[in-house]
Amino acid sequence: DDYVPGSKNTSRGASKGRKSSSKSSSSKPSTRQQGHHKKQQKQQTFSAAELQLGGKLCQGSLGAVLAGRCKGAEVVAKLLGPSAAGRQAGWQEHGMYQSMQCVQGHLVPHYYGMGHLGCGVFCLATSRIDGMPLSSLKDIPEAVAAAAVECLQALVAAFPGFVHGDVRLQNVLLLSGGSDRNAQCMFIDFARSRLDGTKEEQKAEQRLLKQLVGMYA
Repeated sequence: DDYVPGSKNTSRGASKGRKSSSKSSSSKPSTRQQGHHKKQQKQQTFSAAELQLGGKLCQGSLGAVLAGRCKGAEVVAKLLGPSAAGRQAGWQEHGMYQSMQCVQGHLVPHYYGMGHLGCGVFCLATSRIDGMPLSSLKDIPEAVAAAAVECLQALVAAFPGFVHGDVRLQNVLLLSGGSDRNAQCMFIDFARSRLDGTKEEQKAEQRLLKQLVGMYA
């Protein structure tokens, strides 16, 4: 079965004294399985017909990242699956974007949703950002470094348990149109992010980011 955020793979139902029967070997999906599939279908917010894929932008750790159009907008399309790890990462990032609606377009990209393309491959569509990852900069100006740290701190302030889980320069975008004194950054890639992190984990991520951008706590 595909991974669904918030689902728990437990056997509590079997431990409550249910009697086994020959019906248990039926190939018909269980009520729980049917519920999981219905939940997934409800969470998928666009169909394959609404997505047009373009050229490859880069290769992520769990799948390709392509340019595309979704619902009439230019998007970045992240393909995940068919591996179990890819599907789980997709559902995790989908859930994070849904939880961060209030900061989309400011601290993180706009999110257009998740769709199933077939054969166990899912696609997450986010807005195409006019900018560049900090990893592409030879030197990171002080104002840009400060903007990156401020972005992470703002995410923590908006979501007290927020932990990104994969703080790297590749996952921080410097938006175009700013100046050296008025830089703005966004975070991307929330497949390993959580909203139940500890203050120690949050401080550790901020220290790591400061080291990566040339600042030191």
